[in-house]
Amino acid sequence: MLQPAAERLSYAFAQVTFHPFTIPVLSNVTAAPHPAPQAVQDTPGAAGVCPGALGRRRMRYAVTHGCDALLGVGPGRALSGMMKRIAPQVEILALDAFLRPVAR
Repeated sequence: MLQPAAERLSYAFAQVTFHPFTIPVLSNVTAAPHPAPQAVQDTPGAAGVCPGALGRRRMRYAVTHGCDALLGVGPGRALSGMMKRIAPQVEILALDAFLRPVAR
């Protein structure tokens, strides 16, 4: 079911030039920071789309390494809700509200 999205993500990543990170970028595959920008491009698309159980591990990693704010990108609020349960003190900004069409 996620294969088409994974293929599009792999294609999109191949078109992007990644520059050195100024903040840690956590991997959906290992739940640890990517060692370099090239590692993001080298991640198979399906692994980047399917976070699975590593979502909690990534969040715990972030909190134990000083994360005090979370920016949730994408539809829904599953990750925001998960972070509220793991670390309620973390400030959360969910961008899904900004992505919805404005009613006229």
